[in-house]
Amino acid sequence: MSEERRPVPFVDVLYAMPALWGRLLAEHTPDPTGRRCQACTTAGTGSPGAAWPCRIRDAAESARARYLSTTSAEVHPLQRRRAI
Repeated sequence: MSEERRPVPFVDVLYAMPALWGRLLAEHTPDPTGRRCQACTTAGTGSPGAAWPCRIRDAAESARARYLSTTSAEVHPLQRRRAI
C-alpha cells in the first residue's frame, strides 16, 4: 500500500519565497474605487475581477506575516538551501 501524500498549504510554500510574495503584494492592489483587485481583472472581457482584497493578496499577506514572524534563531528554508 502506498503512503498517501498530503497537500502542502500554499502559504507554507509561499512564505519561503519572499521575492514572489513581494511581487504578488505589489501587483494585487485595489483599483481606484478600492473594491476590486487590479491584477485579477480579465482584460477585454468587461469582467470586473475579484473583490478587494483577492485570495492571492490574502495568501501573500499571510506568507509575509509568517516570514516576518519567524525568529532570527530559526533558519528560513531559503537560507538552509543556500548553506547546502
